[in-house]
Amino acid sequence: MLRKGMVLVSPEMCPTVCWVFEAEIVLLFHATLCRRGVQVTVHVGNVRQTAVLEHIHGKDGLRTGEKAVVRFRFIKHPEYLKPGTKLLFREGMTKGIGHVCNLHGITTKKGNP
Repeated sequence: MLRKGMVLVSPEMCPTVCWVFEAEIVLLFHATLCRRGVQVTVHVGNVRQTAVLEHIHGKDGLRTGEKAVVRFRFIKHPEYLKPGTKLLFREGMTKGIGHVCNLHGITTKKGNP
């Protein structure tokens, strides 16, 4: 019933969860060209889940040190995120940081959060 990453919020906050989100990121390290389709572990606050990099706005790929707005999709289940939250992602030697910009695929939880 409870799992790691869950939050307790007031119903007045109208909590929502999302499958897809956009983030402005800086790729700290990647051995070659980081392209769409790569799966990374995303850490956003208390959330830790695998996500797929679906789209890189304005580019085909990212190299070490480059900045871009990207779209991630969670693999297992939607998560509670807020825009402006800092994030970190990693996979092997690949590492990057950034912050959440927009939420997509939003679902409003009815009843008890």
